Amino acid sequence: MQDMSKMTPREKYQYRIKLYRDAQSWKKPDRIPFCANMFNWMYIDQGVSYMETVRDYDKNHQVIENFVQTYNVDQVNVMNCVHRNPFIVSDALGGSSGYTDNSEALNVLDRCIVNDDEFDQLNHNFPEFSWTLFFRRFPKAKDMTPQEIVHAMKLLNEFYADKAQTSMMLREKYGVVAEVDYYYFMCAFEDLFQLYRGMKNSSIDLRRHKAQVEEYVDQTTENYKAAFDAWFESTPYGPNMEENCDISTGILAHTVLNRKQFDRLYAPLMEYIFSKAAEKGKQVLVYAEGSWDRFGDFFNQFPKGTVCMMVEQDNIFELRAKYPNISLMGGIDSTLLGLGTPDQCVAQAKKVIDELGKDGGLILQPNKMLSFPNDCSRENLKAVCDFVNSYEI
Repeated sequence: MQDMSKMTPREKYQYRIKLYRDAQSWKKPDRIPFCANMFNWMYIDQGVSYMETVRDYDKNHQVIENFVQTYNVDQVNVMNCVHRNPFIVSDALGGSSGYTDNSEALNVLDRCIVNDDEFDQLNHNFPEFSWTLFFRRFPKAKDMTPQEIVHAMKLLNEFYADKAQTSMMLREKYGVVAEVDYYYFMCAFEDLFQLYRGMKNSSIDLRRHKAQVEEYVDQTTENYKAAFDAWFESTPYGPNMEENCDISTGILAHTVLNRKQFDRLYAPLMEYIFSKAAEKGKQVLVYAEGSWDRFGDFFNQFPKGTVCMMVEQDNIFELRAKYPNISLMGGIDSTLLGLGTPDQCVAQAKKVIDELGKDGGLILQPNKMLSFPNDCSRENLKAVCDFVNSYEI
């Protein structure tokens, strides 16, 4: 096992990327990589409110730097920190009615901004209709001048520029993996679930507006395929060794779908992208909330080394037995991480590594995006980090 204390930040970064790629490729890695899966907890840990930092880039940088100096993690998901929510932009637009917050958590409201009788506009007149949706999400923006709208868009560009700057700071100063340049896509039903119809209404739509949902998914999927092809054709064969994956997606709305609905609404785009990835030696990382066990055979059909899945509610040992082609990201129970002892947390990490990671196929990570005080304790996280960085498999 290599001693990272003697490495430059660049050497640490390259070492950590290789750990990730070896794990996903089912090669025995030097050790198991550990992703923090971090959100609001890092702010709680430092006694700083998430909402204090959300509008202060400098303060947020300090929180993230303090975190990686305290905990020797291999990866921090910068997008899951302040860069997930552009409040500076929504402030400039008069505020969004889509969020509520308190001292500990940010809550996203289940909003519907496309009415039951507006599917035709969504499906056939989107460019014009998108302005209607914009003003529903930001109602006060109706009274703003064009110059004020342009200013808000300038702030949005600065927001994404700061995200990239933060990621590069983690890479170049600390050698920590942070997302920058992999290809990210979402399946079309996620648009309805997360953006337009909301969780409740899109669940009902599967029965009441099935044809309109399928029309939206079909035409949007073709657009997403074209966008993917434009990127994919310009990429060389094999993995990009500057990133811990080549392609990534998030799936949340699958939690309301049965297998038949998944095959109709998700599979066409995923099969298209995953198959092309396999042909070109690319690796796909899937952040999956809830349970995906009932869809596991879909992901298992792709060659070993293609797909890595986050494990949240499912039993990680059972998944490995049932779906041997899928590399897994997870294994540390957030309840234990928050309420257990350091010895218990280390014992769980050791068990998962010994049984699932000896020959690759495992990235260690908490099974939840750590957000609340009891999701984690400082002593437990430090114990797991120290163990992972010293445990030779």
